[in-house]
Amino acid sequence: MHRWITNMIQPTTVNSVFKAKNDINDIAQRMGYQTLSIFRYDVEADTDDQLYSRIDGITAPVVSGDLVIFQYPTNDGFKFDEQFMSHLVDRGVHVVIQIHDAECLRGYVPYDEVAFFNRASAIITHNDNMTNALADKGVTAPMFANYAFDYLSVNTKNRYTQADKHLEKSLVLAGSLDKSRYLEHWPYQTNLVAFGRNETMQLDPQIDFRGEVKPEELGYIIPYRFGLAWDSNIPNGGQYKDYTRFNNPHKVSMYLANGLPVVLWKDAGMAPFVVKNHLGITIESLDELDDALAALSQAEIDDILQHVETVKWALRDGFFTRRAIMRMELAILGRQIKL
Repeated sequence: MHRWITNMIQPTTVNSVFKAKNDINDIAQRMGYQTLSIFRYDVEADTDDQLYSRIDGITAPVVSGDLVIFQYPTNDGFKFDEQFMSHLVDRGVHVVIQIHDAECLRGYVPYDEVAFFNRASAIITHNDNMTNALADKGVTAPMFANYAFDYLSVNTKNRYTQADKHLEKSLVLAGSLDKSRYLEHWPYQTNLVAFGRNETMQLDPQIDFRGEVKPEELGYIIPYRFGLAWDSNIPNGGQYKDYTRFNNPHKVSMYLANGLPVVLWKDAGMAPFVVKNHLGITIESLDELDDALAALSQAEIDDILQHVETVKWALRDGFFTRRAIMRMELAILGRQIKL
C-alpha cells in the first residue's frame, strides 16, 4: 500500500489557505506520503472527456488499496473535486478528506456536499463542533478532529522570550480584512494594528493599518500583543461569523506559532481548545474587550505565555497534523496496537 496526499500548485500568494495546505503536505511527506500535485486552472474550459483525462493523469500512480489524503476543497471547483473523488473511490482507494472548508456549514451550496463527504473512508475535521455539525447534517463517515492547523515556520528566532520583552495589552489582527467589518468603526480604547488586504473598507482612523504581508515574513515584524481572531459577516457575502462556530481560523495558529496569545469569540469552534490550554481569552462581544484585557493580572499573563510557548513549538513541529493522520490510519486501516 502506498500513501498519497494532494496539494495545490499555484504562484506564491499571501493567502493563508495555501500555506495551510502546503504545511499539511510537508508534514505528511515527512510521514512517508507522496504528493499528488493539482494545478489551479479554469475547469469550465475542459470538456467532460478532457477533465476525465486530466484527473486520470494526476491519479495514474494510485492503485486499489492505496490511501489518499484529499485536501478539500482544491479551489478548482466542486466539479473537479467530485470527479477526483470518483476516480479514486471507483478504483478501490481509501480516500480521507482533510477539510479546509466545509461549505455546507457556511451557507447554501448548490451541490450535495454531505453526499460527497460520505464517499470518503474518513474525514479530518477542524474540531468537535465541526464534527458534530456535520454529523447533524447527515455525514456518517468516521471523523477525526485535528483541533488546530499546524504552522511550519522558517522563523526559528524565539523573538518573544527575552526578559526585557513585555506583552502589550493591545491587539494585532492579520488576515482577510473583508471579514472584519468592525474595523470601519472602532470605538474601543484597546489599540489595534492590522495587516492584510484592504480594498473595500474605510478603516477607522484609530486602526494602525500596516498593509499586506506574506505569512513567511509576518513572523519577523508582528508586534508582541494579543492576536485577534474575530470574523464578521460580509454584506451580501459569506456568513463568516457563524462559520467561526465550526472552523479553525488559520490566523489563530499563526499567532500562537509566533508566541502570541489570542482573543476569540467565546462560541468559536476553537474556544474550547484555547480555554483548556490557557492560550488567551474568550469574550461574548467586542464590547467586552477593553475590560477583559484590563482585568488580566501579570500573573495571569505569565501563565498564558507559558502555555503559549508549549503550543507554539507543537504547531511549528506539525504535532496536530501528525496526530490526526496517525489516529486516522489506525482506524481505517484496521491497525491495532496493544500495550
